[in-house]
Amino acid sequence: SGAITKLTKFAQELQATGKGKLESYAGTLEFEQLGAAINSAALTLTTQREEIVAVSERLHTAIEALDDGFILYDEHDRMVICNQRYRDMFQLSKDLIVPGARFEDIIRQGAERGQYVEAIGRVDEWVAECMATHTKGDSVIEQQLPDRRWVRIAERRTPTGGFVGFRVDVTELKQAQERAEAASQAKGEFLANMSHEIRTPLSGIIGTTELVLESDLNPEQREYLTLTRNSADSLLEILNDVLDFSKIEAGHIDFANLPFRLGAAMAGTFKTFALRAERKGLTWHVIDETNADQYLLGDPGRIQQVLINLLSNALKFTDGGGSVTLHMRELLHDHKQSVIQFQVRDTGIGIPVAQQSRIFDAFVQADASISRTHGGTGLGLTICKRLLAHMNGRIWFESEPNKGTSFFVEIPFPLAPSPATALDNGEYSKSASLAENLNIVVIEDDPTNRLIVQRLLEKRGHQVVAAESAAIGLALVAKDGPDLVLLDIQMPEMNGYDALKRLRAIPGVASTTPVIAITAHALSIDRARLISAGMNGYIAKPFTARELFGEISRVMKNYLAANNILKVRPTVVADRFARVLGGFDGDVELFLLVAADIANTYEKYSHQISELAATGKSAQLGAEAHKIAGTWQQYCGPNDEELCSMLELHAAENRTHDMHATASRLAIALLEVASELRTWVRDHSQESVK
Repeated sequence: SGAITKLTKFAQELQATGKGKLESYAGTLEFEQLGAAINSAALTLTTQREEIVAVSERLHTAIEALDDGFILYDEHDRMVICNQRYRDMFQLSKDLIVPGARFEDIIRQGAERGQYVEAIGRVDEWVAECMATHTKGDSVIEQQLPDRRWVRIAERRTPTGGFVGFRVDVTELKQAQERAEAASQAKGEFLANMSHEIRTPLSGIIGTTELVLESDLNPEQREYLTLTRNSADSLLEILNDVLDFSKIEAGHIDFANLPFRLGAAMAGTFKTFALRAERKGLTWHVIDETNADQYLLGDPGRIQQVLINLLSNALKFTDGGGSVTLHMRELLHDHKQSVIQFQVRDTGIGIPVAQQSRIFDAFVQADASISRTHGGTGLGLTICKRLLAHMNGRIWFESEPNKGTSFFVEIPFPLAPSPATALDNGEYSKSASLAENLNIVVIEDDPTNRLIVQRLLEKRGHQVVAAESAAIGLALVAKDGPDLVLLDIQMPEMNGYDALKRLRAIPGVASTTPVIAITAHALSIDRARLISAGMNGYIAKPFTARELFGEISRVMKNYLAANNILKVRPTVVADRFARVLGGFDGDVELFLLVAADIANTYEKYSHQISELAATGKSAQLGAEAHKIAGTWQQYCGPNDEELCSMLELHAAENRTHDMHATASRLAIALLEVASELRTWVRDHSQESVK
């Protein structure tokens, strides 16, 4: 019994202290052996416990030494351990962060104390969002604290079902990011303002020169003015290079997706370079081996921009007596696409071998003397390469110093059906004739540009009243009810956007009067944004007389068509709706009712889409596009079938620039279809009366 008493006492001591030793006991051999075994086991347990305590202390020390906050939750979402750094980050709730506390209780009570900025005024909703993220067990989010610090929260699920979390202070990183964004914004604003400040006087120089060149001049005067105009064009080319490069760098450059014929789209460019080559004494060749009647889908303006850059370089670096050749060929053609190769070949100075690997880098020219001898920014080829990357194209070159250079461009184009909606020259002329003898109000604060626009318009037979401020211009619009308004965007006291809102609020016809924006802010304002704001057209300073009257003709044609003053594409309308009518089993009376309703609906949707795009409400914009998609395939033009699905996709992915551009196209297309439906209703209603 004495042995058993000693064993019992030893077991109690071992349980209480984790260590101890059984006193020796002389007795039977069995009890002596049992005592020895128990002492050995106790020693092992004591050693293991001491090792566990040591490891635990080292782990705790390591966790406390972390610069970041650390926390561990068990499988029941109760806190096991955290370091002091973690508690210090959350001062308002540090007393809640104790072992055994539930995660949800900690964040809920902390939110009620104002610990989390995002939870203020919406505690329940915020807690639900946090629990959903926390439950996933594999998340990284950023959170702002009341003292304006930012922490990055990373959580991972453990193999036993618990959670381990880190809280990293990223305040300095966020501040650096904000500074970088502010610098980028400042750079953008600087470039936009620079564009405005340079383009406005440049517009005056080009416009005045054009007006004088149209008058009677002796040869010497004409030569001097032509040199002035060429210098202005060179300055504009440099400015455009800088702005285009900045827009590409910022991801703000847009691409159209229109049906076009390659030869017809490039014809003007060919003529321009033929004249430039002749003036420099160069031989000019164009070899076009493409299908002249084939319609491609893409952005002819951007293709033109690439070719103009390459051809300008070819002419610039080739001396008189040499030659420049543009060779266009189709490399691949199937039922889906056509791959076109452009080759620009010159017999000029070539590119030194040492510089060939860097020729597409920004601000790089073959050597420093080139910018002094030939001018330029060294951005042209960089812009070409980046534009082509957006079009899934590629560019490369072959060059031999003093013998010439060949640049090659390959672009894949989807094939487009011959668009019945495309206007030929006769239709442009017809619409232009309908835009003659207009009463026009010009609102422009710059006196030189105001005078130039007024003179250009008056020479074409228009009646023009010019205003130097938005306030005066709005009074003239309210008084005279003009046919068209040309509105400068960047004006003191009241900008063009605010002026447009007030103009649309004027009772009577002013609410629908066509307005063409005139702006020199080429970097920050694009066509989609202006159209979304309610403008009917857009002209960028500096502009030529041809560009001015081309845009007036386009805008007036659309306006006349939308208001049933001009019947648009009667054969196309008849053919398209004859097909839709077949779905009504030829019931004209039924389709008359449906067509009128669809026209009203499309007009309403057009305005809604423009407003949603302007305010950046992508989710609602995508929902509206989805609503229209059901009927759009039946009524849209042959090249507009994908607009709804494209807009829905851009909105879902929040691709702002694509979304704005597509929304603008869809809004205009909806108005055109509405006008065509009303034309169909009117014509068939008259036939039924007869």
